[in-house]
Amino acid sequence: MDDTIDLSRIEFVPDLESITLGEGDQRTLRLSARLGEGKSLEKVLTFHSDQYGFDLDLLYRGFDEDTEANITWVNGIATTERDPDIDLRETRVFSFFNEDLTEIRVDQGDEEETWGPYRGDLQWVGVRNKYFLSAVAPRGEGRFRVLLRGKGTNSGPLPDYSYEVGARLSSAGTWQSLVYLGPLNYDNLIRYEVDLEQAIDFGYPVVRQITKLLLIIFKATYSVIPNYGWIIVLFALVIKIIVYPLTHKTYESTAKMQELQPKIAALREKFKNDNQRLSKETMKLYKEEGVNPLGGCLPLVLQMPIFFSLYNLFGRTIELRQSPFILWITDLSLPDEILVAGFGLHILPLLMAVSMLVQQKMTMKDPKQAAMVYIMPVVMIFIFWDMTSGLVLYWTIFNLLTILQQVLINHFKKQSAVVVQS
Repeated sequence: MDDTIDLSRIEFVPDLESITLGEGDQRTLRLSARLGEGKSLEKVLTFHSDQYGFDLDLLYRGFDEDTEANITWVNGIATTERDPDIDLRETRVFSFFNEDLTEIRVDQGDEEETWGPYRGDLQWVGVRNKYFLSAVAPRGEGRFRVLLRGKGTNSGPLPDYSYEVGARLSSAGTWQSLVYLGPLNYDNLIRYEVDLEQAIDFGYPVVRQITKLLLIIFKATYSVIPNYGWIIVLFALVIKIIVYPLTHKTYESTAKMQELQPKIAALREKFKNDNQRLSKETMKLYKEEGVNPLGGCLPLVLQMPIFFSLYNLFGRTIELRQSPFILWITDLSLPDEILVAGFGLHILPLLMAVSMLVQQKMTMKDPKQAAMVYIMPVVMIFIFWDMTSGLVLYWTIFNLLTILQQVLINHFKKQSAVVVQS
């Protein structure tokens, strides 16, 4: 439009050459511009020493009724991690509008754009990489228009993400907004009470709640044990203790299943031409012997929500970013790595696979399962190879505790056998 004013080309005069904030300080910077024909703008920026967000008040005078104003962010957000791909997988532009999260993420060469009509209840709009966020949250009631745009450039590694927040203004007044430029830290985000924490991807609703709870627990424990690696070890121990009764019943169920194999084989031979009768008689046998054929899966099923929550916790929360453990594990938010002949070797997935192999060999009773005993650890290496070292550490420690549990069970069984024989 001919009467559009691009404020990025307008000189705003500051009332101060610089501002310095001490602890607990709050300072204001005023930027003024006169546009002619009685029009004037003043941007009032209020900074707080203990916050990443600042208040942006746009004071305007002399405009026509129903003038449209836009706050715009262009050129996306820079990468902050040593490997840009780590950031690019999480980089996107999005808005939280009417309790609904809308996002755009583009790959190289792609382009996408979304916008909507004026409507109310805009909480915020922003762009993020893996650990940092730039967002604008209009304050007060009103109707806003949001434009989200993502363009994957072929000439460079960074997509061009941009957003606009549009509002219709009266002839004079103040448009108030919060601008947040800082880390995706849950405690920092919730203090603004505009749902900025929704920018953190904690997973699906059930997993999201568990992840939040685990984050609170880990941070509280960190104040006592200032090493997230040892907290992971302790957490694995606690979970093992919690699921111990179920795991113990699983071992008992597995042993009974092995004892029933001759009877099951006899049923298969007897009803080899009648699958329906075979299933019925097999379930009858399980019921008579008090065996649950699915009992062995229960501890694993119960752990799945915890596993997915830990996946989000270790890979998507800034609290564990660059957190070291011991030895070669220098960052629990990334895969562990040792350079061998120029090749990055991940040690933890290999240790996890070995622990899994030992665990399965200790519990295997049927020789027909021997192939799976060796195949599954190899499969797990590929699954866990590029996962965060925090997650692989948890799984490895849990496997080692399971091995210890099996050793103790076998020991007590031998002791009981000796007593019975004597």
